[in-house]
Amino acid sequence: MKRIFNVFVVMLAVAAVFMTVGFIFVKRGNINRGDIADRISKNLQHGESNVEYQPPKPLNLSGLADVNTDKSASYPLNAFNTIHLYSDHCTVEFIPSEEDNLKITMDTKGEAVLYTAVNKGELCIENKWADPDVYDMNVIILIAIPENYKGGYILSGNYSDIMLCDIESSMDMSFCFCDSKVETEQLSAGDITLELSGTTLTTEHINARGTLDVKSVSSKISSQMIESLNANLSANSSDIKFQKVVGGLSSDLKLSSLDIEFHTIAGHITVNSDMTKINMRIKHNAPVSLRHEESYTTFSDNVKWTEKGQKNENSRYIIDMNSKLSIVSLSEME
Repeated sequence: MKRIFNVFVVMLAVAAVFMTVGFIFVKRGNINRGDIADRISKNLQHGESNVEYQPPKPLNLSGLADVNTDKSASYPLNAFNTIHLYSDHCTVEFIPSEEDNLKITMDTKGEAVLYTAVNKGELCIENKWADPDVYDMNVIILIAIPENYKGGYILSGNYSDIMLCDIESSMDMSFCFCDSKVETEQLSAGDITLELSGTTLTTEHINARGTLDVKSVSSKISSQMIESLNANLSANSSDIKFQKVVGGLSSDLKLSSLDIEFHTIAGHITVNSDMTKINMRIKHNAPVSLRHEESYTTFSDNVKWTEKGQKNENSRYIIDMNSKLSIVSLSEME
């Protein structure tokens, strides 16, 4: 089932707002609403992606010894240290297990085949179709993960529904999905990489002890809490909502919408936006100062920086915002 999220309507709303507030720009920049509309139109026509997204690639299990093609398989945890999944037009569900072995089962009445194998420390899991033009979306793959498994995860696929339980890893974790839907509760790992195209990702809590790297094209991402040592966000034509963010952020956004709430600022915040709507909230007396530069942009600063209205120039961290053809709102949380 193809799932493509398109924020073109959002950007039309952005253009409409620019048309509405055009009078402000007439006074400030000696330009008119026609100039702004023309610039938006030209940029929409040349809205190439600013995100270097690499589509997920099928696993290459040919030539490996002991490739299992049964609809069920079981592996002891000492046989691998990373789970490597590639799903194609199916539903995958991760469930916690009290068993000692990791178990995989596939339920299907169609012509799908489940392939599993251990290769260089990776437990490879992949489903294939006898006829690549005929898919049965009733295929369900269940992966029962022992609660004491703390290894790595490489999860990827196309046109799939992925349902994850709490996942905690002492290694790294990466997702790469196209036209899919991913639902998860808690993700905890060293470095976490999310590469999404036409995909919806919903999660309660992301905890990256190292770097959180997010690349999003035509996708929708929502997380109720994010903790990371470093966070990078690149998005094109996407809708991003991050709540209770702990840390800092470096971001590059185009034709997107970002709604973000910083619970604890523990790093610099850099936001470069082009034709993007941004709503950012910070706590009162947060240890940050503000720098910003706009081009054909409305910038609303509703933060009470100090009693004298200064910008906290000597603060530990900096919010640096550079916006073009965007709507930006910075405010304090109540």
